[in-house]
Amino acid sequence: MTLMGGTVFAQAIPIAALAVLTRFYAPEDFGVFALFSALVAVLTVAATGRYELAILIPKRDDEAAQTALLALSCSVVAFAATLFLCAWRGDLLAAWLGDAGLARRLWLAPFAVLSGAALSTLTCWANRESAYRAISLSRVALSACSALASIGLGLAARSDGLLLGMVFGSLIGCAVLLPPILARLRRSPPDLAPAALWRQARRFSAFPRINLPHALLDSAQGMATLALIGGLFGAHALGLYAMAMRARTPMGVISASMGQVFQQRAARVAADGGDLRPLLKAQWRDLFKWLLPMLAGLAWAPWLFATALGPAWREAGVFVLILLPWLAMNFMVSSLSQLPLILGRQLGALRYGLLYQAALLAPLTLPYIWPGMSLRAVFAVLSGAASLALLSYAWWIWLIAKNAGRD
Repeated sequence: MTLMGGTVFAQAIPIAALAVLTRFYAPEDFGVFALFSALVAVLTVAATGRYELAILIPKRDDEAAQTALLALSCSVVAFAATLFLCAWRGDLLAAWLGDAGLARRLWLAPFAVLSGAALSTLTCWANRESAYRAISLSRVALSACSALASIGLGLAARSDGLLLGMVFGSLIGCAVLLPPILARLRRSPPDLAPAALWRQARRFSAFPRINLPHALLDSAQGMATLALIGGLFGAHALGLYAMAMRARTPMGVISASMGQVFQQRAARVAADGGDLRPLLKAQWRDLFKWLLPMLAGLAWAPWLFATALGPAWREAGVFVLILLPWLAMNFMVSSLSQLPLILGRQLGALRYGLLYQAALLAPLTLPYIWPGMSLRAVFAVLSGAASLALLSYAWWIWLIAKNAGRD
């Protein structure tokens, strides 16, 4: 409940700040910010080698500290590599992502990667220490400071204020997490010699070898989507799409929370050899009860966006309406994503994951085949294709739940 409360509050802050931010920043600025954030997300996933996920595993605290320092060390190397890349071929990278205007802001990318990777590592470390209050406060401080910094820089007419606010917020989030971790280290200083870190690197080598490629694939899909939209339709359209996707925030919070409960119950039923179908039916019934009022609200999206954010953002609300079937299906299915892992059906889940990513990316290539195709038409095809992919995935989930007791 501590983590949940902090997450909800942290999500509410940037949503409330949008009414102010959209008065200072144009859709083009939000488009560049979305592209920059997607690039940083991909680089941040790779920065730690995913070693931060292994911090919870060791029984001994000194080994956990060594693993955390290993992840932070990898982040410093990634910072240097990103700094070199942006200085050497930043203009080419920005052009490849579909927005050459991003080049003059790429100097911020290394600092965003370092702060984001450090925040992820410290969060995992604090989770091991059961410092849930610190994690919750960190999330709230990050959102609040990022929003305030972006508003302040917007007042100063800085078009890169959204990017600077993002980095500043991450740094504040790290600062909030440090006290309980440092207090723990002072009580029992670990052996942080390079040989000790190398032992942990070999011990958890599966994380960079296996987990990292899968995580990079997911992050790259999001970046490719933004790059295609920006390259084909420009930064203005990209900013409108990025704003439309913020409609998923309340959906994501509810779905993730219900998914955690479902995961715990499904694991217990599966371990006992029980029938998962009643649990699956109950989950879908509860999700549908939440979905109906959200659909009723999103039906007014064009008016809501124009009223709350300004007339320039009405088209983002239209995009929400077009993408609503996809958003609704994603809400109904995403909380079930752990069921294949519980039942040992990872390979099948990967196949459906690739199908889903293809359904998201393939429609964005249609303007190359039919020049002049509108973005609304592209989104209509994307919404239909992604909905069908998720529907097939939901049917497969039902089948493996039905057959779970027979395996």
